[in-house]
Amino acid sequence: MIYEDGVFSTGSDKMRIAFFGLQQAFDYNHIGGSESITRRLARELTQDADVDAADYVLFHARRTETQEVMPKVRVRYFEAYADAAKALLDGYDHVVSIYLSPPERIPFMAFRARYQHRIRFHAFVTMWRRSRWKRLLLTIDLQFMPLNGAMFAISPRLYKSVKRWARRPFLILPPVPDEWFLRVVDKPVRSRLHVTFVGRIDPGKGAADAAELFYRLQDAKKYQCRFIGYTYEPGRVSRTEEALYGRLKALPPGTFVEANYSKYSPQVDAVVRKTMAETDVLLLPYRDVSSTADMPLVFMEGMASLCALIIPPSAADLPLVYGPGKFYLREDAWVESMRQNLLSVSKFLREERERIEARNAQLNFGAAASAQAFKRALLGQEPPRVGAWPENLLTFKGSLFAR
Repeated sequence: MIYEDGVFSTGSDKMRIAFFGLQQAFDYNHIGGSESITRRLARELTQDADVDAADYVLFHARRTETQEVMPKVRVRYFEAYADAAKALLDGYDHVVSIYLSPPERIPFMAFRARYQHRIRFHAFVTMWRRSRWKRLLLTIDLQFMPLNGAMFAISPRLYKSVKRWARRPFLILPPVPDEWFLRVVDKPVRSRLHVTFVGRIDPGKGAADAAELFYRLQDAKKYQCRFIGYTYEPGRVSRTEEALYGRLKALPPGTFVEANYSKYSPQVDAVVRKTMAETDVLLLPYRDVSSTADMPLVFMEGMASLCALIIPPSAADLPLVYGPGKFYLREDAWVESMRQNLLSVSKFLREERERIEARNAQLNFGAAASAQAFKRALLGQEPPRVGAWPENLLTFKGSLFAR
């Protein structure tokens, strides 16, 4: 591989990417933020961005095997870290690490040092650690062996935390497939308000608050409520989550739709997309954003689908990205605050949709634009943006679209 003027070249038109990390932390077959981000990038890169391969190379898996999940996309599982690292030498030009457990950080730092002349190493940071010490651990190896590629962060505060240590830091929002994006004219205003919660059955996600609201609304004919909840396998949930699951199962038929966290399928995306398109109000009463991707994918999908979002103003960077919405929660009595917001939604729904549509155009986080910008950043063709939010966003399209 040749490195000239900030651009890597293999001497051919082929480009092979490996998403690398701990299998339990991110896996193509799981439902989660990191998984969806890489799945969507892999699909767009291989189908429309002329990338020859975008594979997952995962270590500490239950067994060593390879699955072909899409044309030009394989999931390569390895029991041992050393075997997975060795597989990165199988012709990959770019390695994008997603999550490394502490025991592997030093060996991978040595691996980067040894092979930086032939592979360009990048990293994705998706989770915000509440502990300042844990956040420091995530970047300490960058100080001793800096990446020779790019560092991608999915939220403004993650970007701020890594840009000091990374040579080429980029802020990129979780991409949403272009077909999810709606226009105001595509979404009718109905007499019956469709209210939805999507997320893991986890108190930190606000699932208990949403469930309590749906119990209060179950006899109100002007609301149609839907709770799409992701569950873990038995034995991996707390007693609190088990009790919440039982309460959700007791809601009126059709209200609770269950999906397993470890069983991704295209049908899951199809169900969520259809539900979002039909949703007027999306409930995201996050108690703790650090329990999920720091810029939750369901939040971005809700914006793309022109859902009026009910979120707390304390939800990390979500208010910054969403903008001046009309339905932020009060800091106390969240269930009652959500109910009061629903009473006023109809008056402002079209105005809110128009604002979100303009905001989406400005942030430009569709999968096609995101994949092309991501590829340019990998190749060294895109310089980091140094302005203040949102000008520092990799896909930012300009203030002309602001509203």
